[in-house]
Amino acid sequence: MEKWHLSKTISVSHLITTAMMVALMILYVTSIKADVAVLKSQQEASEKKFDQIDEKLDQLINLAISDGRD
Repeated sequence: MEKWHLSKTISVSHLITTAMMVALMILYVTSIKADVAVLKSQQEASEKKFDQIDEKLDQLINLAISDGRD
C-alpha cells in the first residue's frame, strides 16, 4: 500500500495559470462595470425623454380641457 506524497514545490505553469486567471477575472469585472455605466447613462437618457413626453401630454391635456370649457 502506497502512502500519499505531497510535494511542496510550486510549478511555473501553476503560477502562470493562476496569474492568467486573476488577470481574466479583473478584465471580466472591468467589462461588467463598463456595461453597467453604459446602461445607467441610457436609463438616465430614457428618463429625460419620458419626462419630456409627460410634460407634452400635460400640455395637451390642459389644452383639451381649456378648449372644452369654451
